[in-house]
Amino acid sequence: MAPYRTRLVDWRPDAVSALTLYVILLFCLPARLVVPALGAAGRPADLFGLVLMCWWILYGLVPGGFPRKASPLAIALWVRLAVILLSFVFGMNRDLLPGEALAADRFLIATLAFMGVALVAADGIRTRDQLDRLLQRMTYAGGFVALVALFQFNFNWDATRLFEIPGLDYNTDQYGIQQRWAFRRVAGTANHAIEFAVITGMMLPLAIHYAFHAEKGRVQQRKWMLVGLIATGVPFSVSRAGVLAVTVALATLAMAWPTRQRVNGIIVSLLGACAIFVAVPGIVGTMIDLFQRSGKDTSIKARTDDYPIVYEYIRERPWFGRGPGTWIVDQYFTLDNEILGTLVQTGYIGLITTLAVWIVGFALPRDVRHRATDEVTKHLAQALAAVVVVSLVTTVTFDSFAFPIHTGFLMLALGAGSALWTMDRRDRQRSDQRVGSIPEVGQPTGDLVA
Repeated sequence: MAPYRTRLVDWRPDAVSALTLYVILLFCLPARLVVPALGAAGRPADLFGLVLMCWWILYGLVPGGFPRKASPLAIALWVRLAVILLSFVFGMNRDLLPGEALAADRFLIATLAFMGVALVAADGIRTRDQLDRLLQRMTYAGGFVALVALFQFNFNWDATRLFEIPGLDYNTDQYGIQQRWAFRRVAGTANHAIEFAVITGMMLPLAIHYAFHAEKGRVQQRKWMLVGLIATGVPFSVSRAGVLAVTVALATLAMAWPTRQRVNGIIVSLLGACAIFVAVPGIVGTMIDLFQRSGKDTSIKARTDDYPIVYEYIRERPWFGRGPGTWIVDQYFTLDNEILGTLVQTGYIGLITTLAVWIVGFALPRDVRHRATDEVTKHLAQALAAVVVVSLVTTVTFDSFAFPIHTGFLMLALGAGSALWTMDRRDRQRSDQRVGSIPEVGQPTGDLVA
C-alpha cells in the first residue's frame, strides 16, 4: 500500500504566486513606506526580494526545484554582482563622507533583492500560462497606480494615505501631489512623477498586447479600458520623460505590427490626445511647451552645469568607481542620469556590465520574436523587449536605479523575457526531436517490424 501523503507534503511553492505578492508590494504600497529601523533598505518589496533570492538559492538544491543550467540573463546578473562587489571593496579604500558606507550597504542589499526577483521569474516560471497570468496581474497593478494618480490629479486627493500599514513609516516626505505651472503633477504610488511616467511607458506594451489578444467582447473591452487608464499617466505626470517613454514603447512595439495596424495605432494615439485635450483643457499645450522650453529649462541647465565636476570624479577612479550607492544627493548633488551615476559609482567596468544586463534582457525576447512560430508569442516577445528599451532610453533622464518601482519592474520584465526564451528554446528542441524521430519515406517503423 502506497504511503499516505498529505497535501502539505505534496505542495511546492509556486513562483507565480510569490511574484504576484511581490508585484502587490511593489506597485500598490507607497514607494517610500519602509520598516523604520531599516531605513531605505526596509521597503517591504525589497525585503521580500531578499526572501525570493534565498528561496532561489535553497530551492535550487531540491530535486525538481529551480534549474541550475545558467541562462544568459543569470550569467549577466552574476557578473554584474561580482563587479559591484569589487567596486564596493575598492570604494571603501578611500576617505568616505558621512553616510557613504551605509549607502553602499543598502545598495548591495537592494541589488541582491532585485536579482532574486529576476532569477525566480526566469527559472520559476515554467509554462506559458504561468507567464501570462503574472504579466496580466502586472498590468492590473499598473492600472491601480494610474487610478491612484487619477484621483490625485483630478480631485487633489492623495489616496496613498489609505494604504499606510501599521509598523511602516515614510523614510522621507511622501511626494504625493505637486504643482507644475497650472496643473497638478502626480506620482501615484511612485517616488516621483518621472518614475510614474516611465513605468507608464514600460507598462503600456504589455497592456496593449493583452488587449490585442483578449477574448472578443466584454473581456477585450475591459482590457482596452485598462490600456486607456494606464496611458493617462503621461499627462498626469506632466513630464517630458513620460512622452519619451510612451513614444519609445509604441515605436518599439509597432515593429511587430503590419502596416495597417501601425496606421490604426497612429490614429488611435491622435484620438487619445484629442480626448485628453477635451477632458483636461490646456494639458496638451503644456506638454508641448515642456519640449519647446527645454533649451531654457533651468532644471536641465543645472544638470549639465554639474557634468564637469562629475567627469573629474570619474577620472579619479575610472575603472571601478567610487563605490556602489555612494553618490548621496545630500553630500553631492542630483545627477538625474543613471548612466553617469553608474559610471561615477562603479566605473567603466560597472557600466559595461550594467549595459550588458539591458542588452541581454532585450536580446532574449527578440530572439524569441524571430524564432517563434505563432504570432501571439512573437507579439509578447516584442512587448517584453519594448519594456527593456524604454527603461534603457529613459535612464538618461533620471537616476533610475534609485527608484524601486522602476527597477523592480525592469527585473520582472527581464526575468519574464528569459523565461519566455527558455520555454521557446525547450519547445523548439522537442519539435526537432520529434522531427528527427520520424522515419524516412520507405523506412519501416518499429510497429511495422513488430
